[in-house]
Amino acid sequence: AGFSILREWGLSKKSFFVFTSNVDGQFQSAGFQEANIYECHGSINFLQCLANCGRKVWPFPSNFTFNLDEKTLRATEPLPHCYACGSIARPNILMFSDLYWESSRADKQNERFKNWVHHNQDETLIVVEIGAGVAVPTVRMTCENLVQNWNNDVRFIRINPRDIDSQEGIDVLKMGALDGLTLLNN
Repeated sequence: AGFSILREWGLSKKSFFVFTSNVDGQFQSAGFQEANIYECHGSINFLQCLANCGRKVWPFPSNFTFNLDEKTLRATEPLPHCYACGSIARPNILMFSDLYWESSRADKQNERFKNWVHHNQDETLIVVEIGAGVAVPTVRMTCENLVQNWNNDVRFIRINPRDIDSQEGIDVLKMGALDGLTLLNN
């Protein structure tokens, strides 16, 4: 329901962009266009070669099913493999201390995001930041930097049940995402 609210808001505006650290593809599942999304930590819906053979990111096959050993809680063969070299494939997600993340897909999304920012600098900006914490502050820092460097009027709304400390000029709703979005939508 929250994604539906956000999508309605986006479609009602001249332009919008989603910057997310979520890796689950829920914005796409909710009907958001790929061209309007930047998944800064990658996506479980794409794979990359574990051996870094040079093959770029590819979509996770929709018909693939994992087999799980219930005693060890480990996946067993067949596992996804790189089409180029045959090595095991891994999710295209940026992990902590990950030196081998293949960022080409996210880099393209980032370029679209930067272009969106550049072309909309003189418009009024509304930022709705949802659940961005301080432990991994990528979204929080990006939103705050965007607002600080915007050329025109800005409205910044932070929805978070815990991490609510905010600089001046940020409206805070100390609640969960759906409750906050529903409140704002009414």
